[in-house]
Amino acid sequence: MSDEFSLDRIRELETQIERLREESREQRDDLAFQARLNDHLIHLVQERAREVEHVNRLLQEKIAETEARKERIAVTVHDLKAPITVSLLNLELAEMEPEQQEKEYYLNAVRRELEFLLDTIASMLDLEKAANRPAASVIQDIDVNELADTVINRMRVLIKDKPALEIHNTLPAKLPALQGDRNRLMRVFNNLFSNAIKYTEEGSITIGGSLEDNGRRLHLFVSDTGAGIDAERLPRLFELFRGDSYRSDSSGVGLAYVKQAVEEMRGSVSVESERGSGTCVRMEFQVE
Repeated sequence: MSDEFSLDRIRELETQIERLREESREQRDDLAFQARLNDHLIHLVQERAREVEHVNRLLQEKIAETEARKERIAVTVHDLKAPITVSLLNLELAEMEPEQQEKEYYLNAVRRELEFLLDTIASMLDLEKAANRPAASVIQDIDVNELADTVINRMRVLIKDKPALEIHNTLPAKLPALQGDRNRLMRVFNNLFSNAIKYTEEGSITIGGSLEDNGRRLHLFVSDTGAGIDAERLPRLFELFRGDSYRSDSSGVGLAYVKQAVEEMRGSVSVESERGSGTCVRMEFQVE
């Protein structure tokens, strides 16, 4: 029932109640009529109270939805603005830096922020499309080893200004193919590596995995030695526009996308982390 319909019904009930009150005043000496009238009046008043309660509930829901939308817009604007602001600052520093090595340091920081921005925008667009239509992915054989090498080569360029940070690939050789959309799985790893690089200054980021359940299940993970996440924040990491402002992209867009993409491939995803002790994102897939 719409709120417009409920408001019309409330007005109608109020008109009926007022009419009954007038009849009650006119027939005050007819006790039998007054009894029937009072019963009907009580019924109308009770119905009116239910309709008012319903309208109030709808209004509260709309107020909450409006506030949530305002919050999402504010968070999204911040997430899109921050990499641009950082990039502009680094470009200014690069222009003022006479040493080529230092100039490359700042330019690489710009590249990393813009890559993170592009991944965030792409993930947001995919999430928006999925919310407005049934999920439709390209199903193909995915060479996990080849995909991991592609992602790592890209990410190694992005950590040139972090000499104390290394990327390791511990995946077993010749893993079985996964069924799914290669581009979407690529973005999953891009998001995970981007988050890891953003919050890991030194140590390592590792992609690894193993075959389990007699080769019927593939376990993949991306771990880092970075800032880690407080335990109480872990349950909401994959929630769109909530995320975690300390460890992941603050809107949660990247990790919300990771969860959606992995589950569309009939997989599951989980996070293990502790503040100050790094983070490990684990994914499980069935192997055909």
